[in-house]
Amino acid sequence: MAITKLGHMKECAGRNPAAHLKNAIKYILNPKKTGNGAFVGGNCDWLDPYETFMDTKERFGKMDGRQGYHIILSFPPGEVTEGQALNLTSEWAEQYLGDDYDTVFTVHNDQEHMHAHIIFNSVSRTTGYKYHYKKGDWERYIQPITDSLCEKYGLSKLEYEDMGGKNQPYNLWRDEKEGKITGHDIVRKDMDIAIQQSDSYEGVLRYLQEEMQYEIRSGNSKTHQRYISLKHKNRASAVRNYRLGKEYTVEGILKRLQEKNPGKENRQEVNDKWFRRPPRIKQTRIHIPYEKYRNGKNLSKYQKQHLRKMYNARHMYSTKYQYVPEYRHDVLIVGRLQSQIIYMHRHNLATETAVQERKTYMVQTDIRLNQLRQQVYSKYRSFKPGFKALKEYKQLKAKYSQTISLGQKAAIKERLKEIETAYDIPNLDKNYEDYQEGLQKVRKAKQEIKKEIKTLDNILKQDTKTAERVKDVKEIKQRKEVDRRAAK
Repeated sequence: MAITKLGHMKECAGRNPAAHLKNAIKYILNPKKTGNGAFVGGNCDWLDPYETFMDTKERFGKMDGRQGYHIILSFPPGEVTEGQALNLTSEWAEQYLGDDYDTVFTVHNDQEHMHAHIIFNSVSRTTGYKYHYKKGDWERYIQPITDSLCEKYGLSKLEYEDMGGKNQPYNLWRDEKEGKITGHDIVRKDMDIAIQQSDSYEGVLRYLQEEMQYEIRSGNSKTHQRYISLKHKNRASAVRNYRLGKEYTVEGILKRLQEKNPGKENRQEVNDKWFRRPPRIKQTRIHIPYEKYRNGKNLSKYQKQHLRKMYNARHMYSTKYQYVPEYRHDVLIVGRLQSQIIYMHRHNLATETAVQERKTYMVQTDIRLNQLRQQVYSKYRSFKPGFKALKEYKQLKAKYSQTISLGQKAAIKERLKEIETAYDIPNLDKNYEDYQEGLQKVRKAKQEIKKEIKTLDNILKQDTKTAERVKDVKEIKQRKEVDRRAAK
């Protein structure tokens, strides 16, 4: 069945707010996926549509916020050819977007099923207003255009794929579909415990705040009425309870409190089920490349702390329902914790100081690679106009064989002659290969360096979290001891 997907590129938090937009455009224009540039179209400069998008944003002073929108039209295997898909996509863009938004579209034929990508600017190049998608626009405007074009080309109707529900992030929808434990699962389990351990709605909120260390904010929305927003101290963002399911809405919590038996037996059952601690480490099956480190032997105290954390998280992940509160968020990063242990063993990082020194060395190496990349840019700076012309030349050559109109073929042929007259194509092609080879070497080295720096940052971050966790556990124990004495 044919599928249509709609998404958008948010503002990036780094130095370039439009980095996500740039990466998306680069992806859909990949020559290996588009017949070497033969199946590309749009109403802006195909060679560098990103610059056209940014020029429009700069002209109207709207560089922040959502950067662009991405639509995917996916067809069943064997239903369309590249030419049919390209023509359908071109007509779709013309009917829905017209000339109001900078648009680039491509057809990818690298998969069994043909699919088209459409990316358009978030800022109108005619009015300067931002594109605004309202609830119901798909049914009112987009789907009718899609259906009529499918009928025109004799294709099955395209269906809009709901990415897991209203406004649900794609990565969360994907993880839930694959059966992975997500951040929402952690919050659900915490709320289940709080409900079982409390006899009132206020008691649930108090338990989440004091025992589970959540920041809670109450609010009202037109659609969902009353809600609470929960943010754990170890998580970057909050989640509203109505996104967790009906059982976790305010009404759902009140209903569960009314139905449950607040007796002692229920509470004990919950304690046994959720708070069972993992057994002590006797033997770990984690693959460590050095024999002397296996089973925890010859490890420093610092490395053993990280190994224990990974083991606890992996034990909880494998059992899914055995639950230790202080390790609950580590469950989401079991793979990362394991790779950190292997990295520490491989580079003999026995102390936190050694980790810091390794990070400093890798940062300095990254700076040297930046300097090397700049040397490559400087060496081939004079070739830049020629490289752009070479790219156009190759795309036109590929497009020439796909073009049906004689007028279009004549125009392409004339442009090819102009480029051949202005540049020595064989020599330019060789220089371009050398240029790309030099950049690729630096790029690969930088990727490896960045991976190492990220791993080292995560190790240090885990050290900070461990220290905070120890402090929190002590505070909770002290508070309980004070309450116990006061009760006597």
